[in-house]
Amino acid sequence: MWTKAHCSSCKPGSLINGSFEDDVEVGHQGFGWQIPGNINGLTLSVDTAEHEHGAKSLRIDFHGNADPQARLVSQLVVVEPGGRYRLSIQAMTKSFVSAARPVVRLVDASDEKLTALGESLIAADAVGWQPYVISFAAGPNTRAVRLIVSRENCPEISCGAFGTLWLDSIRLVESAGER
Repeated sequence: MWTKAHCSSCKPGSLINGSFEDDVEVGHQGFGWQIPGNINGLTLSVDTAEHEHGAKSLRIDFHGNADPQARLVSQLVVVEPGGRYRLSIQAMTKSFVSAARPVVRLVDASDEKLTALGESLIAADAVGWQPYVISFAAGPNTRAVRLIVSRENCPEISCGAFGTLWLDSIRLVESAGER
């Protein structure tokens, strides 16, 4: 129902606003980008100065003791049960320092344990925009996945993070192959 009312061109396996060209609403629930409004130690913004494609990117500035387990940004995506997919993302970091690097995970939205279907760590010291690809298969009962940007598990109790992460050109495509 949501698709018919808000995104008639969206099909299973389609991300919404993958290049952050449209407005992103903090605290939004449902489909589209979900950005919590209550994460300490972070500033999230749409950046028009740095972008890999288009005119904007998502900028995440880390200012200290941000919870490494916090979802920084996520999106719920409808998929075909048993479908095979490939997520591509462009990311860039600047002066990122932490024992817990940024990570992009895909999980079955109905799995309360949030077991990863696939994930990719973002390099903390990469120069310029870098491509990352995650290939995954939806389970036979998987009807939606959640793309989650967070940080990897931290080896220390106190796990500060400083620096900047940009995300852009996030695309999900169905891979060729049998189900």
